[in-house]
Amino acid sequence: MATVQVLPFDSRIGYPQLRDVAINSQVYRLSYEWNPRGFARLTITNRLSGDVVWNGKLTPRYCFDAKDRNGVTLFGIMAWVVTPNIAEVWVFYV
Repeated sequence: MATVQVLPFDSRIGYPQLRDVAINSQVYRLSYEWNPRGFARLTITNRLSGDVVWNGKLTPRYCFDAKDRNGVTLFGIMAWVVTPNIAEVWVFYV
């Protein structure tokens, strides 16, 4: 059964923000930043190994897979809402 987790975003703090997610006994850090060019950027890092799992632009309602260095899908990410004030990101995993 798949699990969906909506990550909290504190609009009082704004960007940048860090969130940790535990999936299958691994902890991943999601770092949100607002780019001066007018979009949000997300970097996902494995907290144990330090490997960058994904780094790129958050596009509303666009899904992507975070994969390990061997190409195995770890989990899915979808940004539901992305504005200069908030980022609502959903994480999908089994």
